[in-house]
Amino acid sequence: MEEIKRKEMIESRKLDPETVFFASFMAGLNEFGILNQMVMNFAGKTSGGYMAKYFKACYPEETERTLPEIAIFLNDKLNISGKDFATFETDGKLTVKIRTDKCRYCPKGVGSAELEGTICPFPGIIEGFVNEFSRSKIKVSPVNGKLLNKEEGFCVITFEKEK
Repeated sequence: MEEIKRKEMIESRKLDPETVFFASFMAGLNEFGILNQMVMNFAGKTSGGYMAKYFKACYPEETERTLPEIAIFLNDKLNISGKDFATFETDGKLTVKIRTDKCRYCPKGVGSAELEGTICPFPGIIEGFVNEFSRSKIKVSPVNGKLLNKEEGFCVITFEKEK
């Protein structure tokens, strides 16, 4: 029965071996006791910056996008959650919404991590990516003390534009 559920999850999220590896690796680091959301956020900022350098070299014409467009560009390239990804900018804040049951990198949903809280890489990855890829600078803005909040089936991340 568990194999049937796993196969359904694989098909619904359109997983490939690379994303399963990434999510499972994060889950393993968490189980080993060396990974939590704050560590993941720091590592995410670094890797997001490195990815931005790669994409700037490959797609230099894309660097003039708005903040929401940059987040969508990142989703398009990493296929974070396909069409179940939304972003908008209001009042100097960028909000990113990732459909929880469609995220292809989730250490819980894909990597089967048994953990309380979150170890999502995307608050840091998006911050690091935007800050390196564009002229705009953002930082994760905790809501209710959390970098990532669950709302109506979505993981929601809020960023403030730095002035």
